[in-house]
Amino acid sequence: MSDKKLRRARRLRSRIGQVVLLLTIYYLVPIRETTSVPDQVMRGAFALLVLVGVVTWITCEVVRQSSQRTAEVNQDRLLLLVVVGLMFFALIDLVIARTGSSEFVGLETKTDSLYFALTTLATVGFGDVHAEGQIARVLLIAQMIFNVA
Repeated sequence: MSDKKLRRARRLRSRIGQVVLLLTIYYLVPIRETTSVPDQVMRGAFALLVLVGVVTWITCEVVRQSSQRTAEVNQDRLLLLVVVGLMFFALIDLVIARTGSSEFVGLETKTDSLYFALTTLATVGFGDVHAEGQIARVLLIAQMIFNVA
């Protein structure tokens, strides 16, 4: 194998490993079924703070990537940013679904949440899971902005 093919294979294995690791972390994040109102407020404030941090990080990465020379580096970083953003929104969707019983229809598990975030990211939107409450709709507006940006 040529050196270029070896580097490409190594990059691919690395990216697959990173995505698998992120998925593992996603499924290990503890999210309780029910929480008190003060706990919901704290989690909401923390989620908003993390959202601002993630958006800032993504914006900085995109600006920095635009100055990089290799397209491979940009693709790798973009893939990781999309996966992290997808999992972040999936977790927030799940927290909102579990704290507000009428916010989402059809969203009950982490897999449901990941599925919904991915169908929203891919702009497929089958309609089997959808936002019904105002909080969920505001979150989806932020997610759609992330998807377009």
